[in-house]
Amino acid sequence: MSGEYLLGISQTGVTLENLDAISSSIDAMTLSLDAYATAVQPEIAQFNNAHVLGFFRGENLEATLESAEQGTDDNRITIRGFRPISDAAMLYGSVSTRDTPSVTTVAGAEVPVNTRTGRCDLMRDTRYARFKVRIPAATQWTFCAGVVPDVIASSAL
Repeated sequence: MSGEYLLGISQTGVTLENLDAISSSIDAMTLSLDAYATAVQPEIAQFNNAHVLGFFRGENLEATLESAEQGTDDNRITIRGFRPISDAAMLYGSVSTRDTPSVTTVAGAEVPVNTRTGRCDLMRDTRYARFKVRIPAATQWTFCAGVVPDVIASSAL
């Protein structure tokens, strides 16, 4: 899926079919329909390229999330891995790197999350890095909020 804007949003409103869940008789209701909260738990939604809002419902598709590039020209870093902040039981992580802004990014190999530590362990030496998390299709998950990188100053020049 591609689109313009990804967000968490609640869908408001009660349909005529949903009124039976509130009361079997409108005449017997003691509260006004305005008194019932109609917004529920926020869901992941996205505006597509035609500016139409759609909700991600149904079977879980494969999800790939990538961070913005981080780093500096002055210092090299050694990446020892990262911990994804997600409730997905199974996911894969990788790091894309490059040494200068003028060269093409090199994609790193995917590694599965370590089920014991919750980390994606890998070693890369670079100046710039992007962290990527891939959650396979049909995996049960409700959030992926980012990563906690394990980065130290590099001893390489």
